[in-house]
Amino acid sequence: MHQPWLNLETYSPLMLTLFISGCVLWVVVYVIVIYNIRVNQFVEIPLIGVSANICWEFIWSFVYQPDMGKLVLIGYAAWFFLDCFIFYALLRYGWKQLNTPALRNNSKKLILFMTVSWAALFIGLAQSHYDTPIGTISAYWDNLVFSGAYCWMILNATSPKYYSSAAGWCKGLGTGLIGVAVLIQWPDNSFLWAIVITTALLDAFYLVQLRRIHAGHATQPQGS
Repeated sequence: MHQPWLNLETYSPLMLTLFISGCVLWVVVYVIVIYNIRVNQFVEIPLIGVSANICWEFIWSFVYQPDMGKLVLIGYAAWFFLDCFIFYALLRYGWKQLNTPALRNNSKKLILFMTVSWAALFIGLAQSHYDTPIGTISAYWDNLVFSGAYCWMILNATSPKYYSSAAGWCKGLGTGLIGVAVLIQWPDNSFLWAIVITTALLDAFYLVQLRRIHAGHATQPQGS
């Protein structure tokens, strides 16, 4: 599909600036997460989020391309290729996120099942014309579940070392900027308002809990 670098006919400069800024922050999230995987051999992104992300990024980079311009398409593809390493690491270390022995022993099967299921859902949304031309609705379904799972993980965390404050803030700010951008573009979509606001509240809760566990760890006596 032939596109300009940025589609300024359909999308305003403000919307594109906010959206691309959010995309860049998500690239930073992935770089931080990949670095921490190499250090800790642990994937801090919830496994349901990784499986959803890689599906969405592949589908909206190579199957249904966004109409915002080549620059945004390159950004989507960058997410996908960075996420390939995270997904590979999830297959290796994802069992560490699970407490139930039966799930730990079958973590790879669970991850692959969720990945196929997310792909079917995202393709179904697009084929049924329930999504926007840039995949907004499916992306926010992903983000809503993703953010909820992040909250569950942080509430059950026993050590802060696996959860990066920098990644958490970049994730929250990046998603927030993208949320404002899509609401500027589709201000009459009440479903989009609901899902964007709910996701933002979950991200804020995660950041509060993340700060709590890092502060609690910092005040512990040495050797405790």
